[in-house]
Amino acid sequence: MATIDDVAGLARQLPGVTEGERHGNRTWFVARQAFAWERPFTKADLRRFGEQTPPAGPILAVRVEDLGEKEAVLGAHPDAFFTIPHFDGFSAVLIQLEEVSAQAVREAVTDGWLACAPSGPGEPVSQPLSHERGGRPVTWSLEQAYDTYPRIEEEFSAALDESLRPRGPDLLFDLVASLGLAPGSVALDVGCGEGRQAVALHRRFGFRVTGIDPVRRHIEVARAAAGQDGPAFEVGTAGSIPAGAGTADLIWCRDVLVHVPDLPRAYAEFRRVLRPAGHALVYQMFGSELLEPGEAAWLWATMGVVPANADPARTEAAIAAAGLRIDERLEIGSEWGEWAEEHHGSASRKLLHVSRLRRNRAVYLERYGQAAYEMMLGDCLWHVYAMIGKLSRRVYLLSCDRPDL
Repeated sequence: MATIDDVAGLARQLPGVTEGERHGNRTWFVARQAFAWERPFTKADLRRFGEQTPPAGPILAVRVEDLGEKEAVLGAHPDAFFTIPHFDGFSAVLIQLEEVSAQAVREAVTDGWLACAPSGPGEPVSQPLSHERGGRPVTWSLEQAYDTYPRIEEEFSAALDESLRPRGPDLLFDLVASLGLAPGSVALDVGCGEGRQAVALHRRFGFRVTGIDPVRRHIEVARAAAGQDGPAFEVGTAGSIPAGAGTADLIWCRDVLVHVPDLPRAYAEFRRVLRPAGHALVYQMFGSELLEPGEAAWLWATMGVVPANADPARTEAAIAAAGLRIDERLEIGSEWGEWAEEHHGSASRKLLHVSRLRRNRAVYLERYGQAAYEMMLGDCLWHVYAMIGKLSRRVYLLSCDRPDL
């Protein structure tokens, strides 16, 4: 048996470790990366356990080297080490501290530290990893480039050809299913576009769905596609939702809020229309530290993105100010792009289109015009940047922080 204080003592013995908090939970960092942290179950986690009793007591999350190591660790310690759906595809395991031996938790914390600490010879652990480039650059050498690396290049390439089992867009519907909402529940699709997702929510779950969008053409197309027995569709915006207070069980908002000029007002509207036990599911793309300022300025202007809304900190501040609570925060990163490439080859097609747009620019400009050319290039780069980490997908599952309001 171990305690969180035991973990803190072990972590403090390792070089370069600092202790802080994330989401109100004690967390230990090395090179600015969290390698161990308290991980109490969220409401969504508990729902996924169903009738199964969740592991009791304090739970610790620790990083591992990779997904292969994760499987090995789980197999070696089946009584105390485990995972949950939220950690699918993530190189970390959970530990039930009441069931783990002191030696096992010591090894786990140390291995988590090793997975995140800088590894170069003589490299100080206080220096942050330049993770976007795979760590600090290795000094180039003739031997490394033309002798050592060629010996493993083929094996390395074969390993990269193996799927990492990325999650696809159906993850959003899985999250909705985990809420256990009954057929007939009221759902609002805010920013519904031509209504495909509103129709999917209606057909999959039997919800009473209303799609809301500011573009009248979208509403007309959606109504025609849905038919009389499908969802309803109304003109509206995220900042002015045509629904009464406390009437919605679910708000679905996918890839919309980057365009909203008043983000706090949108989240305040979500809070207004949700029932006390309601939920909001928000999917959004954010810029990362890899996106160069010039790239960001062009892309945001071309795609109609409010620059501040592409900052996760601004989003989470708006969520909190509206009286909403983050129950789950899922970092999707490049997974959807990998999934699309593995299933349809669509990611590489976008890259090919970028190449052709740049090489044959004059012809496309003459044929389709400047506005269409810029929009097509922006859309293609949107997907390419998401694949290489310049943009990052994130999902929030929200609920009312103060149901009595």
